[in-house]
Amino acid sequence: MKKTSLFVAEIALSHEGSIGNACALMDLAKNNNIDIVKFQDHWARYESSKDELFRVPIGFDKTRYEYWERTEFDQTEWSYIYDYAKKININIGFSIFSPQSFFRQKKLGNHIWKLGSGELLNNELIDILIKELNKKDTVIISTGLCEYSYALKIAEKFSSSVKAVFILDCISEYPCNYADYSFKTWLDQSSKLKKISYGLSDHSGEIWPTIFSWSYGCKMNEFHITFDKKMFGPDQKSSLDPSDLKNLNSAREAFNIISRNEKKKISSLKKNMINFFGRSIGLKNSLPKGHVLRREDLLMRKPYGGFSFKDLENIIGKKLNIDLNYKEILKSEHFEK
Repeated sequence: MKKTSLFVAEIALSHEGSIGNACALMDLAKNNNIDIVKFQDHWARYESSKDELFRVPIGFDKTRYEYWERTEFDQTEWSYIYDYAKKININIGFSIFSPQSFFRQKKLGNHIWKLGSGELLNNELIDILIKELNKKDTVIISTGLCEYSYALKIAEKFSSSVKAVFILDCISEYPCNYADYSFKTWLDQSSKLKKISYGLSDHSGEIWPTIFSWSYGCKMNEFHITFDKKMFGPDQKSSLDPSDLKNLNSAREAFNIISRNEKKKISSLKKNMINFFGRSIGLKNSLPKGHVLRREDLLMRKPYGGFSFKDLENIIGKKLNIDLNYKEILKSEHFEK
């Protein structure tokens, strides 16, 4: 069955620097029919500084730089993650935050790239991707920290050179309030896109924005995942846990079935139900052979399949050729010729 929307499970830094956690999170995604697992390749040396502030204070690492450094993976560890994704047969993608992290992942074979909303301010990185990517690559762009019109301009720079481009509506708060979404505006914008697909990157920690987005033509849904929302880390409360993922997967399966709109099956079902609940012309009371039918003799009885209401005038005046019980519906063989 063709899926209505691609699911992207953002693992981000929920692994807390543990290869074991990273692989277990990939298993969680695979077991819930996620299409793509996405990591963030933060490389402190080439991305951060001692002055970078925490978005959400976590009380363990003294500086943001130390946090990135503690949770980052090296080339060998990333290679293991690629091998594990291949082993369980799940697609893998990356958010990259520096030229060095881009070239590292490119060397390892990545072809699904995410430019987070913050990286739309990173012209150096954007220029490198425009130059380096080709028809094997997919680009995902989030709008969170910029106007939609600006994100669209960036997306259009990739549209002719890569395999696919997705622009994701995003509210950069963790967790965000889904009351702030405006799907009507979202639909108006996405209907004007040609080579670019529209999607949603949700940080609410709930499944409802993702589910509601499908009715507005969403082609990709990104959401953070976690084992438990009570776990340590800045993104856990804005993530989906195993119970959420199970429900979301079931919802997508149901939506796909509903949206197939197979008219033949619907038509066949209607025909069967008409046979059960439709009506034909019958008698109010049992009548003897030779009786000439009057309007007051007739009523409509279930099931469908005999004379319909529109035949009523043609039935009036006909003479019965047999004694007829009222439980029968009228048929042509009941009349004298």
